Amino acid sequence: YESFYDGQNTFKELKWDGEYLMYYIKPGHFLMDDDAISMNGHFWVELTTPKIMKGKYMLQGHFFNGPAWAKTSCEVDGKYVGIADPETKGWGTDPIDIAEVNFEVTQKHTIKLSSLEPGQMFWDYVLFTPIE
Repeated sequence: YESFYDGQNTFKELKWDGEYLMYYIKPGHFLMDDDAISMNGHFWVELTTPKIMKGKYMLQGHFFNGPAWAKTSCEVDGKYVGIADPETKGWGTDPIDIAEVNFEVTQKHTIKLSSLEPGQMFWDYVLFTPIE
């Protein structure tokens, strides 16, 4: 793993505020491509997606799941959409549903997770599943 401390300047499409952001890699640990980002304590982390086609989607996230992991508030493009609660699934299971989102134009979007209480988060990936 590697920890980053500057919070705003290391990556173009990933911003955060917290003690550190860790890039975590561990083969065979229920992670896509064996890696995730991790934060601990009180924090927020925001990523900017590539362009997403306009339409309605179920926003999902894959985290280390189960009790004692950080619950986070989720914003999309600066608007609150729901809570990412890793207690809704068990360890190594499918992504958790966060919210339905409706994109009216094809463009990049920002997803921001903010801790609701101190805790640890391992965020593997975000998924947008089209809804008809």
